[in-house]
Amino acid sequence: MTTSSTSPSVRIALVTGANKGIGFHVARQLGARGVHVLIGSRDAGRGESAVAALRQEGVAADLLVLDVTRAASIAEAVTRVTAERGRLDVLVNNAGIVSGQAAPSALALDDLRKVYE
Repeated sequence: MTTSSTSPSVRIALVTGANKGIGFHVARQLGARGVHVLIGSRDAGRGESAVAALRQEGVAADLLVLDVTRAASIAEAVTRVTAERGRLDVLVNNAGIVSGQAAPSALALDDLRKVYE
């Protein structure tokens, strides 16, 4: 019997920036432990590729197109997760940007803020 991801016995996690790198591997590890993973990705194509790769490994995964730098995108994601899943049990804020190759001390405050927010 397949357990629905809306079942209280299945935890639901959103990993931002999960289409590659650390976020992808965090999603993989959560999925390997039975967590239904939502792959947060700005790029739908890359996100779908990540979802497909995880599903091939037996991970329950779905794409959530999400740009954490845009308030409207965040609001849309909240609405979608609430409507489709009813809850979110785990949030991994992994998404980030790199602002050039300069040392943090050489960055303008606004550029540095974008990296950490």
